[in-house]
Amino acid sequence: MTDESNIPAGADRILIGDATLPDSGARWLWIVRVLGVAVLYLATAKLGFLMAIHPGNVTAVWPPSGIALAALLIWGNRLWPGIWLGAFLANTWVFKGFAVGPVDIAVGASIGVGSVLQTLAGAWLLRRCVGGNNPLTRATDVFRFVLVAMAMCVVSSTFGVSSLCTAGMADWSAFGGTWLTWWLGDLTGVLVVTPLLLAWSPPAARQQCGRLGEALLMLFALTITSLLVFGQWFQNGRYPLGFLVFPSLIWAALRFNQRVVTLAIAGLAGVAIWWTVHGEGPFAMVTTNESLLLLQTYVGVVTLATLILSASVAERQRAEEAMQKLNVNLVRQAHELAEETERAKAADRLKSAFLATMSHELRTPLNSIIGFTGLLHQGLAGPLNGEQKKQIGMVLGSSRHLLTLVNDVLDLTKIEAGDLQVSFEPFAVRDALQRCRELLMPLAERKNLRLEVRVAPEVGQIVNDRRRVEQVLINLVGNGIKFTDKGQVTVLADVLPDGAPNSGRLAANHHGAVVRIQVVDSGIGIRPEELGKLFNAFRQLDSGLNRQHEGTGLGLVICEKLLKAMGGDIAVQSQWGAGSTFTVTLPVERKGGREA
Repeated sequence: MTDESNIPAGADRILIGDATLPDSGARWLWIVRVLGVAVLYLATAKLGFLMAIHPGNVTAVWPPSGIALAALLIWGNRLWPGIWLGAFLANTWVFKGFAVGPVDIAVGASIGVGSVLQTLAGAWLLRRCVGGNNPLTRATDVFRFVLVAMAMCVVSSTFGVSSLCTAGMADWSAFGGTWLTWWLGDLTGVLVVTPLLLAWSPPAARQQCGRLGEALLMLFALTITSLLVFGQWFQNGRYPLGFLVFPSLIWAALRFNQRVVTLAIAGLAGVAIWWTVHGEGPFAMVTTNESLLLLQTYVGVVTLATLILSASVAERQRAEEAMQKLNVNLVRQAHELAEETERAKAADRLKSAFLATMSHELRTPLNSIIGFTGLLHQGLAGPLNGEQKKQIGMVLGSSRHLLTLVNDVLDLTKIEAGDLQVSFEPFAVRDALQRCRELLMPLAERKNLRLEVRVAPEVGQIVNDRRRVEQVLINLVGNGIKFTDKGQVTVLADVLPDGAPNSGRLAANHHGAVVRIQVVDSGIGIRPEELGKLFNAFRQLDSGLNRQHEGTGLGLVICEKLLKAMGGDIAVQSQWGAGSTFTVTLPVERKGGREA
């Protein structure tokens, strides 16, 4: 439907549907359409007057009201002069012929104003309630369309009957009955004719009907049942068979688009009015007007039910189409995601293979550098002065640090590639802790830190990979020393029996005793917002150009992955500025194994 709100005020352009045309061609097109609306209004008004009551221009059948509303909805409000002209001529020249007096002209002009105001009000209300949508495509919009039609038809009936009574052409005592006839005639015209024209307007006419043979069969069945209900096929044609038309209308609503549905409704209304005017059918009464009033009520109910059913079916079809499109998109996206995932996995495998190869290639020369530099540093290749020994020591330290980094990268790539080999053998936890202390004691002494190891008496042997356990402990204790400037680093070890409280995630999922090893330092601690990022690869808490501690950010990641591979777990508790506690839990027995 047309929306004129986007046209600038004062613009010399004619609104045609949803677009504007230059003034040179649009004005003539506008004139043609105005005259077309007026002529069509006059022609259908002539049909309506054939069934009019006193004073002759009040009828229960008034198709022009539906034509007027459809014209404004399709082509815009600027066609209102055609509506006024059609209504004026219908109530003067068509009604009175050439014997038109001043009073007739005044009454015709007043009725024309009422018709224009009614149509403008209806178009405005529909645009507000339905927006730019076709009011026949959704069940809720059909309800709104019917309510708007009932409200708008009050305007013309009130204007028209008041004008007739004021001019003495109708009695005020008959105002109620005359008003009802006028209102019902306009309402039926809007409900039957407007949907028909909207459905067959150019934007809607592009929709393909399909199933032409079935459509013709449905229309034939509807015609037969309409003649059966309203025609002379039974004596007096007054058997209560009005319900017989519903199967054909339901057929139309379920199987066809709006064009076929509105055509079926209009055809039914035409057949019903024809036979009712000729005194046949279940609604034929003593007077024609009474018969038409009853018939129009029936037609209105049938129209409402059919349009709502058709709109509901159309909504369901649109929902199914949208769901099918969504399913197609989801399948396509899932396929694309699977391809991207496979490419990412392939790239990750290639990266791991590359890093493993490079790590091996780097370790060989690094080991040679460390070995020969160590010989030089020990003076086995000849005496060195103080400065030379200092420089050789720096080379040796840097080489060893670089070898540690290469080993970390190699371990991580092995873990991610699933190539990590874990050897489960019994070993004494106390011996592993003492070896870690011996290796790291020189580092603690250089920082004037105390390094203590406290092992509970019940801690004995466990079945696991000693080299990997020592690698985890060296990493954790080394981190504690690295991030502690004063105080001490303490390693505590004890055994938690099966089901003991506060034994961590491992004990909750593992049946059997658990060895708990805690590395406690009095260092800088970890901020709460950093705890969740602690086990991310290449993540360092003091990252940046001004960081004070060396490392790649792989140590804790490797520790976590190694412990999971060995059936263990790791947890951390920390307070910023007060130190951290890393807790390692390992099963005493390997599942299916034995305790040493």
